[in-house]
Amino acid sequence: MVVEPKGDEAPAAPKFISQLSKETAAQYAEELKPYAGKDVNELFIEHAKLSKTVRERGIIIPTKGSSPEEVAEFHARMDLPTKAEEYDLKVDEKFVPAQVVAEAKEFVHANGYTRKQAQAYMTQIESIAKAAAGRSEARKVQGEANKMQALTAAMNGDAKAADAAYNLAVKRLAGYSEGTRKALIDSGVAYHPDFLKDLAAEQAKFEPKGIVLGEGGDAGGDRKPAVPAGRQGNYSPEWIALHGAKA
Repeated sequence: MVVEPKGDEAPAAPKFISQLSKETAAQYAEELKPYAGKDVNELFIEHAKLSKTVRERGIIIPTKGSSPEEVAEFHARMDLPTKAEEYDLKVDEKFVPAQVVAEAKEFVHANGYTRKQAQAYMTQIESIAKAAAGRSEARKVQGEANKMQALTAAMNGDAKAADAAYNLAVKRLAGYSEGTRKALIDSGVAYHPDFLKDLAAEQAKFEPKGIVLGEGGDAGGDRKPAVPAGRQGNYSPEWIALHGAKA
């Protein structure tokens, strides 16, 4: 006959304690305490539920001695690709270049990201890129709207000189690579009056010089429109009259 405990008195041991060896009962004394008063049927039901949960949800981290099947099972349960190229990252390529996506795949793989974690990381990069693009566009709009006003102010209010400088600056900027031009525009530097003045001064060095007739300069000589000198077809009428036959 089994004697049931009275009141709040807890049973001293599980009902199945007699089925265990003395050595086992002593070794697992702490682990047996939660089973105080329970019989072997209750023990088996709890064990069966736990085993089912482990099989269905449990993840066993592989070790160096794990089989390929165990490693594959771990990666499948974790949704963890075995190679960087197995990550399928969704991103708007208008804002995030393919090279950045490729580098992100290498990063998430090296750091053990699951597919879900990797996509969250990629989405964060895309959000940062979109925000930067928005700021860049705002700078571009503002720069376009104010560039001539700022340049005119930098030219001491001379609108004509500002127009001439701007045209020279645009010619010089056209000689830069597309990537450099985009960087200058996106950053807003391309609209800064000092930068435009520097570009204009640089381009002016390559512009053809005018031909001076008469005494020229302050003496009041006439100037002809600027044309490249020293090449056939660009000599002045006076030079041709004096030297053309000899040439």
